[in-house]
Amino acid sequence: KFESCQENSMQHQVSETGDIQIQVTSIDEFSSEKNIKIDLIKMDIEGSEIEALLGARQTIRKFKPRLQICSYHKFDDLWEIPILIKKLSPDYLLYLGHHTQNIFETIVYAKSS
Repeated sequence: KFESCQENSMQHQVSETGDIQIQVTSIDEFSSEKNIKIDLIKMDIEGSEIEALLGARQTIRKFKPRLQICSYHKFDDLWEIPILIKKLSPDYLLYLGHHTQNIFETIVYAKSS
């Protein structure tokens, strides 16, 4: 379920009490069901990045895709996301990119060494 934001449709957030309901699957399930190799994972999912990375743990360990993960939606994301990536696959090289003058658009980039 998602909470809708009438003022900005780009700020829908996952919520137990949300008013929008859609069917989703994990990256691991999708990759396995479709029998495809994932070589890039890009996430900007309004604070659900850690949960989505956990749903991609097998794909990350198996294929070592390049990662572009937003790390500004929650205060702890700036360090929790890199820590999780290194736990999932210690050989990733991590980079931090910031693409605006405000607090938004900070991204953790990761690639396998």
